Amino acid sequence: MFDLAGEGGVLAVANPLKGARAVVPVEAFVEADVLRWRPGEPWQPGDPGEDYGRRGFQLGDPVDGCLWAFLDLIDAEPEAFAAFALRFGVLAIGVNGRPSSAQVWGAADDLPLVVEREGIIWYAEPIGAYRLYAVALRALLAFSISSRGDDPIDGEAVLKEYGLDRFEWDSFDPPESYNDDGAVTGLFLEWLRALNPQRLAHLIDGRSSMEARAILGRHLSSTWLAWAALVPVLTWEEEPRLTLGLGNAPGAMIFPSGMAFSVIVAQALAVLQSDGFARLDQCALCGRLFEPAIRPGRHTLAYCHNHKLEGDRARKRRWARRKAQERAKM
Repeated sequence: MFDLAGEGGVLAVANPLKGARAVVPVEAFVEADVLRWRPGEPWQPGDPGEDYGRRGFQLGDPVDGCLWAFLDLIDAEPEAFAAFALRFGVLAIGVNGRPSSAQVWGAADDLPLVVEREGIIWYAEPIGAYRLYAVALRALLAFSISSRGDDPIDGEAVLKEYGLDRFEWDSFDPPESYNDDGAVTGLFLEWLRALNPQRLAHLIDGRSSMEARAILGRHLSSTWLAWAALVPVLTWEEEPRLTLGLGNAPGAMIFPSGMAFSVIVAQALAVLQSDGFARLDQCALCGRLFEPAIRPGRHTLAYCHNHKLEGDRARKRRWARRKAQERAKM
């Protein structure tokens, strides 16, 4: 946890949601680039009381690593989306383009599309929508990294450095941009309004790092945090501390608390507030965002856990070439 010295009552995020377990559907599979999933039967009299608030969803494994697994979906094979859903839960993106934690009873277009298969009702979400949200989050983290220093932000350079310049709306093979009435669909509207990395690049381009951080803070607060349904939680160990946690879903919410989007946002906020943010980098080989144990130097390449061996070999080769060049000049 990151404390700001001299400031009282800092609002922070429990990191990494210690003890929290994923809220997952009972079944999930991918068919024709569509993730189909369903919760189980709703609570019945005689069932354990703690199951009531889960509304047919199950408690899964601990949520550790959910953020990084979600970002890995950007270029993942279709079957990885079903594995993610069964491990960490679903986004449950409604027709309005927003995730489950932003939906309330009575709101228009508050549920994902549903389909019937052999007499069973399944929710249906295009995996392209998951990729789209993962790309938007990668952009948010990439621009956060670029704003750590003192130099003005080059929006297009950041997009290129983090492999975000290749994404447009059609990159995700999403549903239609316009409905039968000619109106903009919910997901396309949110893409235009808040999730397109190009828009974020335009807002931040040429800004000082301080201005960029202010813009990023407002952007994160008005979209990701606003949709995540995180609630204030008072913890009291050595001293009282106000944090953000998954809490309990208000009665007006359709889906239970602690579903995937809430966890992803909580973990992203925790990264931005932690000591690890100063080390946050992308792997020089695969481009995966991760937190190195030691902050890479200004001209040092970072390698994730999966490519540490290749990274060590590359460093040794560079060292050998440098020594050879030094000897040749003698």
